[in-house]
Amino acid sequence: MPRSVDSINKKIIKIKQKADKAARPVIKARAAVKKVKATTKPKPKPKPKPKPKAKLKAAAPVSKKATVIKVKTVEKEVLADKKIVQSKYAEPESKDPKSIVLDAVLQNEKAENKELENFEKDIKADIQKDVNVGIGEDIQKDDFENEIVEKKIIENKAVEKEINPNVEKNINADAEKDADVEKDVEINSEEEHKESRPLSLYRKIALSFIVLTVSLLAVIFYFSVVKVSIFLIPKQERLSGNLIIDVFDKDKKAVKAEGGAEILGEVEQVEIEETKTYYAGGIDVIGEEVTGKVTIINNYNKNQPLVATTRLLSGNKLFRIKNTVNVPAGGSVEVEVYADEPSSGMAIGPAHFIIPGLWAGLQDKIYGESKEPMKYSKKVKKHIRQSDIDDSVKDLEESLLAKAEREIGENYQNYDQVIYEIDNNSISREIDGKVGEEKDEFSVSMKTKVVVVAFNEDKIFEKAKQNLFSSLPDDKNLLDINKADISYDLNNYNISQGTASLSIGFSGQITVKDGNSIVDRENILGLNQQQLNDYLNNLQGVTISAIEFYPAFIKKVPNLVDRIEVIIEK
Repeated sequence: MPRSVDSINKKIIKIKQKADKAARPVIKARAAVKKVKATTKPKPKPKPKPKPKAKLKAAAPVSKKATVIKVKTVEKEVLADKKIVQSKYAEPESKDPKSIVLDAVLQNEKAENKELENFEKDIKADIQKDVNVGIGEDIQKDDFENEIVEKKIIENKAVEKEINPNVEKNINADAEKDADVEKDVEINSEEEHKESRPLSLYRKIALSFIVLTVSLLAVIFYFSVVKVSIFLIPKQERLSGNLIIDVFDKDKKAVKAEGGAEILGEVEQVEIEETKTYYAGGIDVIGEEVTGKVTIINNYNKNQPLVATTRLLSGNKLFRIKNTVNVPAGGSVEVEVYADEPSSGMAIGPAHFIIPGLWAGLQDKIYGESKEPMKYSKKVKKHIRQSDIDDSVKDLEESLLAKAEREIGENYQNYDQVIYEIDNNSISREIDGKVGEEKDEFSVSMKTKVVVVAFNEDKIFEKAKQNLFSSLPDDKNLLDINKADISYDLNNYNISQGTASLSIGFSGQITVKDGNSIVDRENILGLNQQQLNDYLNNLQGVTISAIEFYPAFIKKVPNLVDRIEVIIEK
């Protein structure tokens, strides 16, 4: 493929740089000449007479001379191309060699500059030709430069033999010094290069080791430090149970059932009676009424009698006096009044009343005043309902049990649980009324026998706990059984044998045993905080108390089950 313009330009720049390096020996030679002049005074140089060209050819043999000082390559790179071209015309042998060198240096500088220009033009022409022809070969940089340098070396060696022996000797001495310096530089460069290569390799190995170490430490940090703690509050559930317990009177010889649950206590029966009065609840509305009280004031000099139904008017509200009264002169009398047409709208507040039946000249002297509002009510008749009788009987039975507890409770102070129950077969009652009878109240009398069963409930509590434990799920934990929630029902009894059978109902509060039975840690690996909250909120039997991530800036569940902690708060 043909080279691009950019690559050509880069090639030209590199060639210029190498040409500059080749001119360095000239500069060193010039400095050497100056040093010679400073140490030795040159002889006055006779002014040469111009000579024709033809005679110059017949003169002593002179020639254009060039000497290559040294060319060194390090890793296919030309370090320098050193040469000194003497003056075009050589001076006679009697001339001072140092002057000859000076002239040669000046002439060499011009010739070198011109040669560099021609050299650059030739390179550009070759490259342009290579581009135009479209040669697909990519000439390697080092081979190309070495080929040019080798041509220059061959040319310079051909001219080197003709240089003046004295100049050659001086220049070769300088060249040897430069060669020694370059050799040292070359050796040092090669050593540095050899040293830099393993140093760079070691640096890469060390850097890779550091990266791997940091990565390993990060992984160790993540798997050993990062964790999440989930705090859950268990929801309490109720677990119920029941037992049948037989109570045996300790003072009577009773035969215990084999394998049954029984305890010792007391089984007795006592007789209780009581009478209570109850209100009839049936109501029949027979009318309405608005009633109140009004004070009649007499500021006249004579007494004023007022008969029943005397009208009292306040605005458009008409009331009547309930009873006949006589209002003394200069005095007052309080009377009961009622609305002429009762309704809820007639229940007015304190007001001023006139007596429209009096002569108009006396109405401002004899009048009425009310201090309290009128009251609206309905006229009703009460009667006994069936529900009144049923409620009274139930209430009286409870009163009988309470009375039995008050009267005989002191006899069972050694027991922490005493059951009182009425013997329904022994109840006798009397009611002084019947259903539908118009009556505001009625009375009920009752006499019955009350069965008393006394015992200590410690053993019952232990048996209830054992019963709940036997039915407790594997992933649940029993918190407690509240003794106050234990209920007792008397199934049957035998007073003569002194036995009673009790049905006992109880319940306990249970919660989850541990968090691992509720939270499947495999299902929450790698979840973020929101996803974890959604998962936990869908769990049954627990509520979220708190979620703690460590370190706090990491809001994601670790990918290791061992780094997940579930704590059930009590």
